[in-house]
Amino acid sequence: TAGDEPRRAVVLSYLIAQLGIFIGDLDAVAPILTNFFLVTYTLTNLAAFFLEISGVPNWRPTYRFFSWQTSLLGAALTLAAMVYLNV
Repeated sequence: TAGDEPRRAVVLSYLIAQLGIFIGDLDAVAPILTNFFLVTYTLTNLAAFFLEISGVPNWRPTYRFFSWQTSLLGAALTLAAMVYLNV
């Protein structure tokens, strides 16, 4: 139905894409995109870390090498990579 369409999100995505096109320089856009991806990875690792240490009963990761230490290390390393790439 028409009420289920995310019109504001589509318009916002369009405006962000147009902003990237208007900048016109790939070297100016690449660090911004890289930081968005690194922030996403950092927050994913932090979410896994907090879910593990909180003891939520529905959080049961099946990955054999998972532990709260690997989640925290992953968050710290991606944060360090973000700082390293911007200095």
